[in-house]
Amino acid sequence: MSIDSRIVGDFRLKEIQIKTRRALRQGMYKIGKDLEKTLKSDILKKPKNGRTYITKTANGRRRKHVASAAGETVANRTGNYRKSVGFKVGQDKIEFGAGVEYAGFLENGTPKMGARPSLKNTIKSKYKDMRGDIMAALKREFR
Repeated sequence: MSIDSRIVGDFRLKEIQIKTRRALRQGMYKIGKDLEKTLKSDILKKPKNGRTYITKTANGRRRKHVASAAGETVANRTGNYRKSVGFKVGQDKIEFGAGVEYAGFLENGTPKMGARPSLKNTIKSKYKDMRGDIMAALKREFR
């Protein structure tokens, strides 16, 4: 007695693989756009609870700046950090971060300054949405 283990049918495995990769890239792109938009808006949100400074602008005017406290999202002062926030979608991953040289000091803190984990806070706040974005992209691709 023998059992025939062949599967009869027209399975397009290569097509399924291509569609799955395309859907994952689309989902990761949506995640990246959401993370970037959320972080940039959180940076501009007021009020922050840190120290208040009086600073001078380029034309000599004085203005009040309220810094962020440890644990909060970074406060906007010059806009360089906010402008440097971005993402990049790779083959099977997404890179999200800030490109200024001091971003690591803000995110992790220093011996004299508490951490302002802006990236971590944003990822935590959007974590549940990420799975939904991937599932929605897969459903769109396999309609």
